[in-house]
Amino acid sequence: MTETPQTPPGSKPPPRSVEGWGIGLALGIAIGVAIGLAFALAFGAAKKPPIEEQQSGAPTAEDPPPHA
Repeated sequence: MTETPQTPPGSKPPPRSVEGWGIGLALGIAIGVAIGLAFALAFGAAKKPPIEEQQSGAPTAEDPPPHA
């Protein structure tokens, strides 16, 4: 009867291959960009006034006064 060799309980698993890093790195960057873009859109949209207020007919400081 042969026994299968067992690893000691304190041994580390073998390191991952370098080829597997590319997928994890790409996923990590993609998730980070998606989260950053979501926050940028959420907080950037909160600071800007709605488009309806920007295009109203009220004169602004940039518009010269009308001449009669």
